Amino acid sequence: MSARKETWIGCLVYGGFGSIVFGFMMLWVFTLGGALRFLNSKGSDGLMYALKGLGFVPIVAGVAMVVSGLVQGFRASRAAQVGTGKAVYRDPGVRVIARFGLDDEGRTIFEGWQIEDQNKPRYLVKLEHSDGRVAEYYTRPEVWARCGEGMRGEALFDGGWLGGFVPRIGP
Repeated sequence: MSARKETWIGCLVYGGFGSIVFGFMMLWVFTLGGALRFLNSKGSDGLMYALKGLGFVPIVAGVAMVVSGLVQGFRASRAAQVGTGKAVYRDPGVRVIARFGLDDEGRTIFEGWQIEDQNKPRYLVKLEHSDGRVAEYYTRPEVWARCGEGMRGEALFDGGWLGGFVPRIGP
């Protein structure tokens, strides 16, 4: 997921929470102020008491913002980790350029013994396709361990996900 999309999702979620808090404050002010004004005017002025319904507008908008931000975040996260659900693409002539991992803070890790100590690492493999394209793919630890730098073989792709790699032995 790109940094711009992460920022957008974060703004949606935090803005939604802020809108919910603001809505509850409006609801409280209009309800309490309206009730006191209604009592002070002995029932003749109920305008502010009637305005308490406006407090529900930012609450509903905030809930919608939070839910849409969470849904977008989960979809983007799932697509990066399990693929897009499109047809599986097979390339019999790939070459592994590099394999590396990212820790939970986004730092690059190159050694296998370092990545095992991390909390929820992400495994990536950089491949050169048979048509000359170079791309990075997320993958599982089992596939990552089979991808040695410089190896050639057959790979299975699903969007940005490397689902399998079978090394080719010999020329």
